Amino acid sequence: MRFPRTGANSTAWAIVAVVLTLVAGAWSQNPTPPPSPTPPATTGEPEGKDIGGFHVTQSIEIGGRISDVNGSQAMYDTLVDYQSGARILEQSLTMRSLTNEDIFDTLTFSSFGWGGDPEQAGRLRIAKYGWYNFSGSYQHMQNYFDYDLLANPLNPPAGSPFIPVLNSPHMFYDRQNLYNFDLVVLPMHRLSFRVDYNRNRIIGPSFSSVHQGTDALTNQSWDNTLNGFRFGADFRVNKRTTLSYTQMLQYYFGGATYDLNNFNSWPLSNGQQVTFGLPWFNSGSPCSAPLKNGIANPSCNGYFTYGLNQHVNTFIPTEQLNLVSSSLKWLDFNGQYQYSHANSSTPLYETFTGLITRSNLLGFNTAGSEARSRWNSSSADVSATIHINDRLRLLETFRFRNFSVAGDFLDLTSNYFTAASKGSATLLTPIVMFPTTLLHSTSSPADIVNEISTNMTGQKTYQNDIQLQYDVSRVFGVRAGFMWKQYTIQPGDSFEAALGDIYYPNNAKRGSCASGPLNPDGSCTFTGVLTPWGNPTTEINRYTGVLGAWFRKGSGLHANIDAQFGGADNWIYRTDPLGFFNLKGNVSYAPSPWLMLGGNFIYEHATNGTTGINYNQHNYVTMVNATINPGKRWGLDLAYNFDAIQQNTYLCFQSAAPPSGSTACLGDSSLMQIYGIYQTHTQYGYLAFMLTPLERLSMRLGYSIVDNQGNTTQFNTLLPLGPLSSTYQTPLAAVDFKLYKGVSFVGGWNYYQYGESSFVGPTAPRYFHANNTTLALKYAF
Repeated sequence: MRFPRTGANSTAWAIVAVVLTLVAGAWSQNPTPPPSPTPPATTGEPEGKDIGGFHVTQSIEIGGRISDVNGSQAMYDTLVDYQSGARILEQSLTMRSLTNEDIFDTLTFSSFGWGGDPEQAGRLRIAKYGWYNFSGSYQHMQNYFDYDLLANPLNPPAGSPFIPVLNSPHMFYDRQNLYNFDLVVLPMHRLSFRVDYNRNRIIGPSFSSVHQGTDALTNQSWDNTLNGFRFGADFRVNKRTTLSYTQMLQYYFGGATYDLNNFNSWPLSNGQQVTFGLPWFNSGSPCSAPLKNGIANPSCNGYFTYGLNQHVNTFIPTEQLNLVSSSLKWLDFNGQYQYSHANSSTPLYETFTGLITRSNLLGFNTAGSEARSRWNSSSADVSATIHINDRLRLLETFRFRNFSVAGDFLDLTSNYFTAASKGSATLLTPIVMFPTTLLHSTSSPADIVNEISTNMTGQKTYQNDIQLQYDVSRVFGVRAGFMWKQYTIQPGDSFEAALGDIYYPNNAKRGSCASGPLNPDGSCTFTGVLTPWGNPTTEINRYTGVLGAWFRKGSGLHANIDAQFGGADNWIYRTDPLGFFNLKGNVSYAPSPWLMLGGNFIYEHATNGTTGINYNQHNYVTMVNATINPGKRWGLDLAYNFDAIQQNTYLCFQSAAPPSGSTACLGDSSLMQIYGIYQTHTQYGYLAFMLTPLERLSMRLGYSIVDNQGNTTQFNTLLPLGPLSSTYQTPLAAVDFKLYKGVSFVGGWNYYQYGESSFVGPTAPRYFHANNTTLALKYAF
C-alpha cells in the first residue's frame, strides 16, 4: 500500500564526490599567501564584483544529503521526508546597475532545494525605478502523509484471520506546483497599474474509503488546477489619498477520480475475487463470518467494482475597491468593498457492483447525474482613526460580510437486483432486469431514481469595534473599547422532490410508494415532495469588552497587556461559547545590544452551560525566549513554550462497549451519553549555540523537542493515544569552514526521533529515528 519512491542516485553522488575532490585539490595547490610585513590598513573587502556595468554578488551551495532511517519510514516521510541524493541546496544572485541606464536597475534571484528535496523554490525580482517592478516565483512541494491511525478501522487481533491495516486509508502522496507572477507598471507615479497571474496545481495518488455495506479502500487520483488573474490600478488623488480598483478572475478545474483498491480480496467458490474492505470482525465488517475454509462467504457485503468520477468546473470573478486617506490631519481613513460571485458545475458518475445485504442491492450507476451551484459574496470594511488631540485617539471599525450558496443536484440512479425466485441475494446470484420479478426488501431503494435536490446556505455578519486610546505619558498608555458582532446564519435549508421514482415488484409498495397506487405492470411511480423547505435561520449577537495597556521605556523595554471578556445570546454549534474571557500579555527587554529577552502569556476560557452541553474550555500558553550575542565569537538562542488545553462537553454516541459512567443521551434515548474530556500539555524547547573559534571556522549546535502528554475520552479500547502522548526530538550540528577565498565547506547533521508513549494498537509502529547528513561546497563573491 506504499507509493513508489525514487531511490538515491549513485551517479549524482559520484559527481558530488568528484567536485569535492577537485575543489579541495585546487585549495591545496593555491594556498593563502603569508601576510605582508607591513599590511595596508583595510576595513575588509567589499562583497561582489563589478561586471558589465553591474555590481554583482552571488553564491551557490552544491552538495547532497545522506539519510539513514530506522523504524517507520512512513512516519519519517510524513514529518521530514529528506531523502539521500545530490542537491543544489541554495543559490542567490544580486545585480545592481552602476549607471541606472540599463533595462533594469536591480535584479535578485534566489532558490533552494533543487534535486529532490520535498520543497523547492525559486524567486526572481527585477525593478526599474519609476518604471516597473516585477517578481516571479515558483514553488514545488512533495506532500507525503501517512499517519496510520487516521481512518484506521483498528481490526482486533482476536479476529481469524487478523487483517491489520498498516497504512492510513486516507494517505496521500501528491505534488503541488505554485507559480506567481506580479508586475507593477509606473510605481510611485500618480497612476500605476498592476497585472498578476498565479497558478496552483495539485496532482498525484492517494487513498480514500467508501461505504457500500462495508468500507472499501479506494485509489484516489488528484488533478486540481486553479488559475488566477488580477488586474488593478492605483490612482493617487493627492499625496495622502489613494484610490485603487482590482479585478480578479479565478478558474478552477479538478477533483479526484476513484477506483477500487483490491486490499483484503478473497476468492468466491467460482474463483471470482471479491473485496471485503477495511473493517474486519468489528463494526462495519462485511459479516460475522467472511471466510469459510479460505473461501469468501457469498452472503457478506462485498465489492466487485467501484468507480467515481466527479470533476468540478468553477469560475469566480471578484471586484474590489479601496480608498486610503490621511489628507485630514485629524483623520486616518481606510475603506474597502468587495463583491464576488461564482458558478460551479460537475457531472457525477458513480458505479458499484457487489452486494449490500441490507437492501439486497447488487449494483448501481448514476449516469446522467449532475450538480450545479451558485455563490454570491459581498464584504465591506471601513476603519477610521480620529485624532482628538496629541494624546487621545478614537478608533472606529465596521465590517460587513454576506454570502449565500445555492445548489441543485439531479440524481439519476439505476439500481440493480437479482430475481425474487432466488430467495436471497448473494455475491453469486446474477443481476436480472424488469419485467422479471426482482428481489427487494423494505430497505431496498427505488429501482429507478429520478430526483432533484436544492440546497441553500448563507450567513450575514455585522461587526462594529470602537476603541478609545489615551497616552498617559510618553512611556505609558491605556485603551478601552467595545465590540458588537451579529451573525445571521442559515446553516442549511433543503428541498427534495421525486420527478418520477419507479419501484418494481416484488414489494413495489415500499419507500415513498408505500401507500401509492400500482401501475398496470405492478410497478409504482412516485412523483412529489420528499423534503419540504424548512427555516433553520439562527441569529447570534456577541458582545465583547476590551481593556488594554502598554509601556515603552526607550528602545529596550516594551510591554503590553490586553483583556477581552463578554458573551453571546445564542449558539449554533456545541462549542460556540455563551461566555468567554481572554487575557494576553507580552514583554520584550533588551538591557544591552547583545542581550534580548522576551516573554508571552495567553489565557483563554469559554463556556456554554446549556443543559446537555455544559461546554467548558480553557487554554494556557506561556512563552519565554532569550538571544545572547556578546561578541563575534559566540551566541546563544533559547526558547521555551508551554501550552495546556482542556475541553469538556457532553457527547452522545453509539457503542457496543460504552465507557464507564455513560448514561442515556438527553433527547435521544437510543444513544448513550458521557461527559467527554480532551486535555493535553505540550512543551516545546529550543536551544541554538553558535561558535566561531577561528576566523575561518564557524559552528552551530542545536536541540529542539516537542513533548505532548494528554488524554481524551476513548470509545474504542484498541485506539492508541497517538500524538496526544508523543515526543519529537531534533538535535543538530553544523559547520562552515572557509577553504579558499569565496569557497567554503558546509556540513550538517540532523537527528530526528519520534515516539509515542501509549501502546501501538493493531497498527504499524510509528516510532522512528533518523540521521540526516548534509555535505556541500559553497562558492560566493
